[in-house]
Amino acid sequence: MTSIRSPNARARTFPTKRTRPAFNPGSTLKTGLAAPALEKYFWYTGSDKVTRLATTDTIVPEQINTYAFNKCDFARLPYPSSFPPSRVWPPQTASDLLCALGTECDDCVGDTCYTDAACYNADCIHTLENWDIATRDWTDHFSLQMTASCGIGVFTKSAFKKGTVLGWYAGELKPPSVCFDNDYLMELEIGIIPPLSYYHRNGLTKAGDTVIIDGRGKGNWVRFVNHNCSPCCMFRIRRVGDVRIMVVEAVRDISVGAELSVDYGRNYYGEETVRSCKCGARNCVGVRREGGGLQKKLRVKRCKREGPPGE
Repeated sequence: MTSIRSPNARARTFPTKRTRPAFNPGSTLKTGLAAPALEKYFWYTGSDKVTRLATTDTIVPEQINTYAFNKCDFARLPYPSSFPPSRVWPPQTASDLLCALGTECDDCVGDTCYTDAACYNADCIHTLENWDIATRDWTDHFSLQMTASCGIGVFTKSAFKKGTVLGWYAGELKPPSVCFDNDYLMELEIGIIPPLSYYHRNGLTKAGDTVIIDGRGKGNWVRFVNHNCSPCCMFRIRRVGDVRIMVVEAVRDISVGAELSVDYGRNYYGEETVRSCKCGARNCVGVRREGGGLQKKLRVKRCKREGPPGE
């Protein structure tokens, strides 16, 4: 990695008035049509080259490129065992909850994306707000398209080198105890994270207290990255300043027009989960399935704890 220094149907027409258009599932859009309100939602291109509004079940997910946090959700929770003494609890902000503690995954993404640059200054002043700004131009680098068998997927408009940070998982922060199972739950550990040796012994399992990033109703484009048992990307815990984030990082060189994919982890697609993976990879976990009963735990995506790609 390069080290950087820390800084100090039918075409739809919309009304000309500044009113929010009424979006309906299946709405279509002429490619190239620009309207400020469209930035609030996601649009994908089908095999027929028609651009449509992306929907999830019965809802229309909204674009946010930050953490949506409600302190009331955490007000009655006990002090996390993974937190050192004297931290702010209950958390009043997302930064209180996702404070980057310890030395694991301590390299900061800085204030630029789509690069392998990193900041190793533990006292840097990079901020989540600046990272939000740096990653808003995702449509310059990626597009949403309907795939043959996995729903909407993310495809590249640019080529990326191995080790490049492509984006991060945004959404609503929730305690695991209040989450309803859906396809867009990302589990992220809070507090001090155990050393990598723990994960080498235990694989894709959590080690302590966690929070859920729920991207179903609100999130960013990363919610659409599909699973593959031989992925071109990985989820990796990083930080921006003093806030912990989950990034998507390339594990090999990625060409223009390729679909991004990650391994969701064995708690999402595993040998004993209700859902079966059908990615078609030679090492697909779907062909090794032994279970198929009722899955009692949340189906969450998890980071595969290992060093940066190539290390």
